[in-house]
Amino acid sequence: MAEQLTIDALFANADWRLCYLDSEKSTATFNKLSRTALTQNNFADHAFLNQQPGDYVTVPLQNLLQHMQQTENLAKTIAKQKKQKVHYIFHSAFCGSTLLARVLDEPGKCLSIREPHVLTQLSAFKRANQAYVEQWSGWPQLLKLSLYFIARGYHDSETTIIKPSNSANNLIPDLLDLNSNSQALMLSASLKQFLVSNLKKGEGYKRFCHTLANQLNQDTGYWHSSNQTIDSLMPLQQAALVWHMHQLQFTQATNTLFFDQFMADKSATLNDCNRLFALGLSTTQIDNKLDGELFKHHAKEQKGDYTEIEKGQEDAKILFEHGEQIERTMRWLQAMVGVN
Repeated sequence: MAEQLTIDALFANADWRLCYLDSEKSTATFNKLSRTALTQNNFADHAFLNQQPGDYVTVPLQNLLQHMQQTENLAKTIAKQKKQKVHYIFHSAFCGSTLLARVLDEPGKCLSIREPHVLTQLSAFKRANQAYVEQWSGWPQLLKLSLYFIARGYHDSETTIIKPSNSANNLIPDLLDLNSNSQALMLSASLKQFLVSNLKKGEGYKRFCHTLANQLNQDTGYWHSSNQTIDSLMPLQQAALVWHMHQLQFTQATNTLFFDQFMADKSATLNDCNRLFALGLSTTQIDNKLDGELFKHHAKEQKGDYTEIEKGQEDAKILFEHGEQIERTMRWLQAMVGVN
């Protein structure tokens, strides 16, 4: 059990990380985490937070919202929010987003938060209650409050980069509307690379893409075929549709990057991100990242040797075994929606 905290202390101490919203009880749960504990794992998702030892505290959401809105605290809170330097990497899955976000993390310069669970919760709430959210005056306040606690760095000098789950891309306009200074990078893979990456996951990709295709269709209202339902499509067709609907979510983007571009010139990518997000990383810091361990292991597993050579061998095997199916699926999507 966590020590008793005042709301003031909760707002002031960045060690307390917002990890869960309970819509039924209207409460917010915080987990006390050091910077190292928060960033050492790939994701700040529900599975990670459930495994954390240490202190938790749960407080009524209304108390937090009232504190944010109180006259005596409003100016201070607004000032803090304006100072918050928060940017985003939105992505389409299987495109190197975890690797890029991990590489950019630098204590004192950049705090990288990957797939925070609360944003996934908020995206699911919006998806399930779209009409309500559109007219609910409290939605922007709830999002602003959540982002305040998610995005705050451990040091005043830190810029925060958030990489939400790709299932949370329906929050892109909401998040960017909160702060006009926020920059967003839209990262994706080519259609062929996306299909290859799905097939590398084995049978599990089918369930993943089936769920995501239906979620994205709820978000975009894209699929209106009178002849076929999404459920009736072949699994790899569902994967292709997921890729295309993600591209539609990125149409407002001015900063885009494909995985192949990232890997072909990692130095240019890191320097471009350094400028885009105004991180202030030195040339030495970037060089150290390029020569560091993150590029030598699998981005998610972070163990064993896994370089571009190993990845290329895996991709070649998939193309040899499933090349005809991949090409057929790409032609299907091109015929359906006119993309290459």
